[in-house]
Order: sequence, then C-alpha cells, then structure tokens
Amino acid sequence: MALREVLGGCVYKKLVNLTYSKLYNTTKELIKKYRTSQLIHFSIFLLKITIKKLINIFYT
Repeated sequence: MALREVLGGCVYKKLVNLTYSKLYNTTKELIKKYRTSQLIHFSIFLLKITIKKLINIFYT
C-alpha cells in the first residue's frame, strides 16, 4: 500500500508541498549565503536526488 493511500490525497499533497518548499528555501538560503557556482551545482544535485527519493517513497 502506497503512502498516498494511507494518508489520503489532501494530507499527502500538503506533505509533499511542505517537504518541497522546505528543501527549496534551504537551498535558496545556502545560495544567498555562499554564492559560489560549486555550491549551486551541489544544491541542485542534492535537490534532484531528494526529489527522486521522495517520488520513490510516495509512489511505491
């Protein structure tokens, strides 16, 4: 049974949005603080991995 079915559509959607916005804001803060291209690439890389993992968790 998928997490989506357990939580119900509305709660699930809020959880995904909350997780994504938290990740996005953290990445934005890091970029503001350090502003180096290496950190930006690393942040984008981390964001991609985390989103892939979230999708795997929620859809399997």
